[in-house]
Amino acid sequence: LTFLARNLSAVPVLELLTFRQDEVGQDAPLLGFLHGRGSGTVSDHIELARFNEDEVAAQITQLVDDEPPPSLIRAVFERSDGNPLFVEELVTHPDGTSSDIPPGLHALLNRRLARIDPRAQHVLRVASVAGHMVSYDVLRAVFGLREDELRAGLRTAIDHLLLRVDPINDSYFFRPPLLQEAIRDQLLPSERTALH
Repeated sequence: LTFLARNLSAVPVLELLTFRQDEVGQDAPLLGFLHGRGSGTVSDHIELARFNEDEVAAQITQLVDDEPPPSLIRAVFERSDGNPLFVEELVTHPDGTSSDIPPGLHALLNRRLARIDPRAQHVLRVASVAGHMVSYDVLRAVFGLREDELRAGLRTAIDHLLLRVDPINDSYFFRPPLLQEAIRDQLLPSERTALH
């Protein structure tokens, strides 16, 4: 990117770079390039925010070509966390209010999990059984490994934007909520029972 930016400066070229923040590590060279403003060539950085509930309603209306019921809008918004791709997958699934996750979306969420270290995966499995939000004390009691390993796993999950922190309650919650469902679905019934 730096080479192209420097050597195409006299040519009318637009370089457009897209990336997912949750797929770029904190020490990735790409972030250094962007923070250095691409050696003076990066002019705009646009972050696409998640949809709010009204925007999700508008997207669903376009997808179903009809006025969706408020219950569908609320259910899809809460499960998708306003992610437009997740909204589309949930709505175009035969039953958008079903507790099932469409197979394509399930595979996408599982690929995100596969990229993180086993400690963080274990933390997420434990947390998934506890529900959408889980306290640090509960995680520590159930985790089964040393507390420093728990903290390292939590840090990784947070850095990869899989968990968010609620500092008021010293708790953690899934981002998006569908992730909690996907992880819980992977557990064997005996694993869920043991963790409960």
